[in-house]
Amino acid sequence: MRGPVLLLLLTVGIYWKLVLSGGQYTWLNSPDLSTQVLPWFEFQAREWNRGQFPLWDPYNWGGQSLAGRTEPGVMYPLNWILFKLPLGGGVVSRDYLNWYYVLTRYLGALFCYLLCRDLGRTVAASLLGGIAFGLAGYVGNVGWPQMANGAVWGPLVILFFLRAMRGDRPYRNAALAGGFLGISLLSGHHQAPVLIGLVVAGLWVYHALSGGRWKQLAAVAAVFAGFVLLLGAAQILPSLEYGSRSVRWVGARNDPVEWGEKIPYHVHHWLSMHPASVLALVLPSMDKDYTLFLGLVVVALALAGLVTGWGRKEVRLFGAVAAGGLLFAFGSASIFHGWIYALVPVVDKARNAAAGIYVFDLGAAVLAAFGLEALGDAERRAAPFFGRLAAALLAWSGLLYIGLLAVFLAAGGKVFDHWRLSTAPFAALLAGAALLAWRRGALSARVVQASLILVLLFELGNSTGADFKDREMGWEHLDKLAEHREVASYLRRQPGVFRVDVDRAEVPFNFGEWHEIEECGGNSGVTTNVFRASGQHHGHLLLGEKFAVGRKARWEGQTEVYQAPGGLKVYQNPETFPRAWTVHEVEGVANRSEITARLARPLEELRRRAWVAGPAPPVEACGGDDVELVDRTRNSMRLRARMRCRGMVVVGDTWYPGWVATVGGREVPIHEVYGFLRGVVAEAGEQEIRLRYRPRSVFAGAALTALGIVAFVGISLFHRKSANPSGRSAPGVVGN
Repeated sequence: MRGPVLLLLLTVGIYWKLVLSGGQYTWLNSPDLSTQVLPWFEFQAREWNRGQFPLWDPYNWGGQSLAGRTEPGVMYPLNWILFKLPLGGGVVSRDYLNWYYVLTRYLGALFCYLLCRDLGRTVAASLLGGIAFGLAGYVGNVGWPQMANGAVWGPLVILFFLRAMRGDRPYRNAALAGGFLGISLLSGHHQAPVLIGLVVAGLWVYHALSGGRWKQLAAVAAVFAGFVLLLGAAQILPSLEYGSRSVRWVGARNDPVEWGEKIPYHVHHWLSMHPASVLALVLPSMDKDYTLFLGLVVVALALAGLVTGWGRKEVRLFGAVAAGGLLFAFGSASIFHGWIYALVPVVDKARNAAAGIYVFDLGAAVLAAFGLEALGDAERRAAPFFGRLAAALLAWSGLLYIGLLAVFLAAGGKVFDHWRLSTAPFAALLAGAALLAWRRGALSARVVQASLILVLLFELGNSTGADFKDREMGWEHLDKLAEHREVASYLRRQPGVFRVDVDRAEVPFNFGEWHEIEECGGNSGVTTNVFRASGQHHGHLLLGEKFAVGRKARWEGQTEVYQAPGGLKVYQNPETFPRAWTVHEVEGVANRSEITARLARPLEELRRRAWVAGPAPPVEACGGDDVELVDRTRNSMRLRARMRCRGMVVVGDTWYPGWVATVGGREVPIHEVYGFLRGVVAEAGEQEIRLRYRPRSVFAGAALTALGIVAFVGISLFHRKSANPSGRSAPGVVGN
């Protein structure tokens, strides 16, 4: 355990600002994290602390499936630990969130450490590989937790898949590899799992072309794919259901795009890594999007590992992985990325070509472990390569210092504005001097290995987490969450059940989830039916929008009812609909576009007449009904309707699969009324109507994932008990 324990200590050391500074720093002060992620986390944590599993989010877009939206990470088990921790002042503790960030990176570092150990590397070499993958580059710096959570599992997927390819209990290890990729899918984002899947596909093709037995390889691939689907089903099924019914903003001109539309390649071009950014791998502060910096030590040792270990099959494999990741990250600058985009399904959904640097990081980290271990081989001292590498590092250091001197002579004190960049020549000087001393016999291999790890930590200490904002400098994005408490307090004092519309230019964050106030909009995914209706004033009124928050009225007829000290105003819609009402005229409409167009009809007509897609259910003409909302939770609602005759009870919430209704204890269908709301038919008399969210996609997915976990554990335990006592592997699936 000395390796994992030391790795944990080093992880805490790298992220000391988050967990050892007494709360002076945060990773959450950015637009996306403060406007989306933190409100998502707060909502889920409140639900967990109330003893409820969050399935339906009532606070955005008239209500949306939380699991279906994927990114909140509802189905990721490690998130549950965070959400279940006690709240402090009604919110998730910033200390908990900081430790959550750090421990996620530790998992990435640990899993890469285990991969390097499985490849036969020493503890020291594996430590360096773990640090390079988990604490630098993509994993070490990507802010979005759903992306980091998916990325950390990559090394374990590769570890067990390579075992399967080597013929080491191939079906058991294929199951474990697939299971870990399935867990990656539970994280809340598809980007890293797609990239990991591409790596696995490449490794499989390589072994197939190397003379492997096709039947066994096909069987191994089938086991792998089966466990991916089983373990990931809890997120895959809700995401498929939601994705096919929703729109997504991707940065295209025709935003938003629907499920069946391919994300335009222009978006991939826009989010590609510029080839000049390769320098950012060794020079901090030269990134365009992601923090690409791996460190000069990692890149130099990866090159050393590639050159000195070229005769080893695994070195060539990880060299290919690194090269493939870099070419993919170049995006539109690499024709190979275009081929993958055009030919491989789902890749277009990953959208961000630059994220391919994650694959390069994984390959480079493993190669660097091989390179560091090569220093411990006595035969390497005679090889001129390390001498040339030391000379190159020293020359690079001198070149950078000359560049800094030129900046000083040209701009004077402005050279000191580049303090992060100024660490690069010093690190190169230290690394080159250490290698040179080892080459001449002044330092032992163990000492120079430790020295290079320390130099790497020095490099990362000036890059990883360098953008964490100090409280003294101000948290401009997080502080916005506290700016509109007076408005939220006013709205919570208002009677009845209603929704609000929020001007995103004034209130950029998810106001509803943060303050537990239902919105007609939000910074999140939205089902297509609600999105189409949201462009019309009547659509907002049907959703029960009683108030609007902004500096000026959005719709004609709104009246100002409150002004906060900061100048933000609350306007009231006098003609809004109640949360539930009845109609006794229902029409069937064949064309969905016509349904949306009908929302422009007079409000009086909307109050007495509804329409549905397809045949209309029979109702009777009468008046004088009464509908009362008795109680409601996040996932259920109970109404009491006093019907004069058979009619339709309309509920101003989003129609979505998974909601079930009973009238008088008898299950009845829920109709999609006005193209986006829920409606049930009730007979004459007093009726109790219950609506509950019981999504089959979530329950079926959870059942499949549970089955996968049982099989996952069972296969592992069975093979442990039945393993060959001699420790020898099973016959190989493929040749060397």
